[in-house]
Amino acid sequence: MTMAESQVWVMMGIFATVMFSVIGVLHVMTARLIRAEIGGVQGELGGQLDGLRAEMRGGFEAVHHKIDAVESRLDAKIDSIEARLTTRIDALDKDMSAATRRLMGGSDPQ
Repeated sequence: MTMAESQVWVMMGIFATVMFSVIGVLHVMTARLIRAEIGGVQGELGGQLDGLRAEMRGGFEAVHHKIDAVESRLDAKIDSIEARLTTRIDALDKDMSAATRRLMGGSDPQ
């Protein structure tokens, strides 16, 4: 049994329609799958970035506290050195005033 020419064209049309439908369905399914996977990767990366951000903030806070502690110790040392220098300069000024009065012939108040 042979097919007429019109029947061949109908079969070719049906085959082409089925093939385009299959390609369309596969395309949609693949696009949804890719979108879902990308969403999962974005979620995972977002969580990891949030964790990294929190860890870095904690590390920076620790560094700031250490710097503040060092600054406090330096301020205390500088204040101590400044107080000792002020005392020594005052004593030196007193000694120089007494020596100047002695050299100039003034009376020594001691």
